Amino acid sequence: LDDPQRYAPNAEFWRVEVTHFTPWDFNWCSFFSLLDMLTHGAPSADEQCDEDCEVEEGSYVEARSRIFHEDIPVPGTDLTLHYASNRAEGYKSVITVPASGISVPDSVKRIIVRVEVAGRTLEQVLDPLPGQTAELVWDGLDFLGRPVREAVTARIGIGFVYDSVYLKSGYLAMSFGHFGTEKTEVPTRDEVISWQRSELEINRTPAKADTLADGWTLSAHHFMSLGDTSVLYRGDGSLNRNSMSIITTVAGNGESGWGTDEIPATEDYVSYPASVAFDAEGNLYIASQVRPAIRKVDTDGIITTIAGGPYGHSDEDGIPAENARLWSPADIASDTLGNLYIADGGLDGDGSYRVRKIDTDGIITTVAGNGLPGRTDDPGDGLPATEVSISPTSVAADAFGNIYIGEDRLVSRDGNTDDPVFRVRRVDTAGIITTVAGTGEKGPGSDNIPATESELLKSGNIALDASGNLYISDIGRIRKVNPAGVITTVAGNGYGCDGDGGPAVLAKILIAYTAAFDTAGNFYISQLFGNAGETDLVRKVDTAGIISTVAGSGTAGYDGDSGPATLARLKHPRNLAIGPDGNLYISDFYNSRIRKVSSGPVFADENGLGYVISDAGRHTETTDLNTGVVLREFGYDGEGRLVSITDPRSAEPRVTAIERDGNGVPTAIISPDGLRTDLVIDGNSQLTRVTWPGSTSPFILEYEDNDGLLTKKTEPEGNVFTHVFDATGRVEYTTDQEGGRWEFTRVADADGAIVYETKVHVGDDVYNATSYTDHTYSHGFYKSDIIGPTGAETEFTRSADGLSATKKLPCGSDLAFEYDTDPKWQTKFVKKMTQTAPSGLTKIVERGKSYEDTDSDGSPDVITETVTVNEAGTTTFVHDIALAKKTVTSPEGRSVVTEYDPATLLTSKVSVSGLHDTVYGYDTEGRPETVTTGTRQSVFAYDTRGNLASVTDPEENVVTYDYDDIGRVTAVHRPDITDTGNETVIAFDYDENGNMTVLTNPSVVDHGFGFNNVNLNSSYTTPMSGDYSYVYDKARRLTQKNFPSGAWIRYDYD
Repeated sequence: LDDPQRYAPNAEFWRVEVTHFTPWDFNWCSFFSLLDMLTHGAPSADEQCDEDCEVEEGSYVEARSRIFHEDIPVPGTDLTLHYASNRAEGYKSVITVPASGISVPDSVKRIIVRVEVAGRTLEQVLDPLPGQTAELVWDGLDFLGRPVREAVTARIGIGFVYDSVYLKSGYLAMSFGHFGTEKTEVPTRDEVISWQRSELEINRTPAKADTLADGWTLSAHHFMSLGDTSVLYRGDGSLNRNSMSIITTVAGNGESGWGTDEIPATEDYVSYPASVAFDAEGNLYIASQVRPAIRKVDTDGIITTIAGGPYGHSDEDGIPAENARLWSPADIASDTLGNLYIADGGLDGDGSYRVRKIDTDGIITTVAGNGLPGRTDDPGDGLPATEVSISPTSVAADAFGNIYIGEDRLVSRDGNTDDPVFRVRRVDTAGIITTVAGTGEKGPGSDNIPATESELLKSGNIALDASGNLYISDIGRIRKVNPAGVITTVAGNGYGCDGDGGPAVLAKILIAYTAAFDTAGNFYISQLFGNAGETDLVRKVDTAGIISTVAGSGTAGYDGDSGPATLARLKHPRNLAIGPDGNLYISDFYNSRIRKVSSGPVFADENGLGYVISDAGRHTETTDLNTGVVLREFGYDGEGRLVSITDPRSAEPRVTAIERDGNGVPTAIISPDGLRTDLVIDGNSQLTRVTWPGSTSPFILEYEDNDGLLTKKTEPEGNVFTHVFDATGRVEYTTDQEGGRWEFTRVADADGAIVYETKVHVGDDVYNATSYTDHTYSHGFYKSDIIGPTGAETEFTRSADGLSATKKLPCGSDLAFEYDTDPKWQTKFVKKMTQTAPSGLTKIVERGKSYEDTDSDGSPDVITETVTVNEAGTTTFVHDIALAKKTVTSPEGRSVVTEYDPATLLTSKVSVSGLHDTVYGYDTEGRPETVTTGTRQSVFAYDTRGNLASVTDPEENVVTYDYDDIGRVTAVHRPDITDTGNETVIAFDYDENGNMTVLTNPSVVDHGFGFNNVNLNSSYTTPMSGDYSYVYDKARRLTQKNFPSGAWIRYDYD
């Protein structure tokens, strides 16, 4: 002790007297109580909602998201310049974390809420009080201060701080690193933090190269984040999510047999797959149990056999695995070094009864088991694992090199006695085996006791999470053994199948076969019912402990590939795995397939448009989904900046050009007919001026802090609108020159509910107050209670999978919606709508859609849609792509047939039975030129700016049109002559905002129209009867109409 280098002054040590050399570990591990569960809501990000309500106020604000949107039309095109405040630099991410529920155990000292995102750590420390919510704001910068321009994953931890006490060492000669066995009252010196962890995806707008200016895009131009390829950012400010979970087959053809190597996995036999696993490189491994083999599917989808199979005949160790015989591989697992472990069992004493290891060189060895089935009376704890009898049915490897083995076979040894072996074993890095859960006896077992003292009903399927907790599938329950060796139930409350949307510990579960974990900490359970396969499902337990179904319809069988996972049929789903791609993989045992649950494969809109996105995330084409015809092409310069949008379908393609200066900054948008809209973008990439063709009065756009948040807009006529944002970039309120003030608020509750409110506030008066109380539960179920300005209440609900919804209306009517997905593109549509009136009358509208490949070329060429109302009659829509023809047939059998040009999709003919056909002709730019019905023909002509210049009817009468520089009609010249012998002309005049201020009739008499500062019609001056005026309240509702006589009409609102 006199060596200050080794024993520093004031250091403290403890010592133990021993009388002989011993491997006994006198260090005690710590223990803290987790028996009082802290229930609370799931974390959420205050982001753009997919289906928000728009509050119109010059432009609009999304009521829930509090995102401001602005649209400025681009003359000569069908495009708008669109602004969205959530795509500006000043928009920050707000993460709401419900930290505690209705009660907090007295043993909790404090609560830590921590968010790790982009290398940054945000943290709040809360007192140990119930009903608390933490709100953390991330500015969108990474740890180096760089803007994050893609979707990122935030890792959220809620830490409950406890004091701990020591546990006595395990009763083993070498107990270091093993669970303790007996709790003491001796306090430790350190606090212990119990973390509840989860992950949350946060969407950040992709790189500015895809925008014209900070927050500004062209409405038809979309882009994708490479960080989250399931989200498409549309140019109109909305999102397109491929969030529907789709099930597909990735291996197996549904038949049983020995496999053929070096062919696509979906074409080969995968006979009764019991397990599936991945290595670090993304290769998929399959344990085929009935035809014993280990198959490998590489990242190109090619399958090979790496162990067992028809040519594996040797039971020896140290040989190439492809020469080894396997008996009944029930499970496989990989470790961090790339080694593969196989639980190779048997039946009635005949089999391997070993855990085999295939190393990275392909050599197979035994790591546990002596070839004999396990025994209850002789577990062999403390012996080398290869000397012990085991009955392995499951295997898992932790990050430290330990191997866990699940046993649960009832092994017949003499034909008369069944010897149960219900326990979980661990083989440490020295090769020594011990029991970590189960007594070996079959029984329901108790919670909150050492796992080695609890019986198990089933222990043959195990899994490990990232924190080292051991999970055991125990018939109707999932049991968890924490690092302190204490066992609890985390899912299941008996035998059955219910409880979706509620706490997993209260749900009924049939045979829970296995568990698998994703990176967010959610775990998945395969649930099956014997060989019959009824209620075969895969269920998810999220980090808040809520259970839901993610795959399987509940009816056994096989169907549903390429459709919603929750509508597909499974048959005896066994082991599960989460792939490197984050998708769920299922060993569909009796279907002899490996099924994958993932997001949809393409960006497709319900309106029939598809968006082709490059590997760089850029929008290259917009296509018609049914025909594949390209509707728009997008061109980029060498820096990936948008320079053109082309409609290629006509002989003279129509090109909209984005003009840029030498630095790549946009200076103008030029329409296909030469109309030039000038842009001014400042050095902070903020759009400050937009000037229409021929105008000297631009839109003036102002940004207070140079952060891209649009705080003031002045229209060409001088109307001013202001927008005030809070510190996170959300709209706090907006104002106009008429005194209107729209306020937007958001409050998060501890149970996860979010309350939004919008209202028009003038002094003490409140107009149009609308509130939304939204709750997205951790398992995905969504409910919104909406109270309108009159106090009328609407309730809306949506299922976790998005395939059903309900709406209770204030009038007493109820609506129920059932959704399905397009069989080809997986876009969602309403399959069935049921409307029930207060009287009980019901209206049911059903819709179906199917594809048919009539020429067997692999591409559907006939699309049939049906709409049926109350089963009384069906309207049928048939699209024959090969014939370029669409037919609509009414319930009475009447039809309308439309033919089109397959290259341009422009309508060429419309036929109605009993009437003359109508035929359409087009000019070289794809504009209508002639419309002919029978012998009657109308002719259309265009000016050099693309405006309709004249229409000639079948009687040769000609109507011509004049336009201003922006393309607004200024005069209509009719062929008839006035009483004075003059040409009949109707003329129009406009203010700078485009409001029509004067209409001059053919008698050259003016009708005048006035507008207020929010572009509402405020007056009408007639040539004879006098002036009318209109009065509005601050919410822009008409409140009074005044007549020239002095009379008035007043409008009141409740």
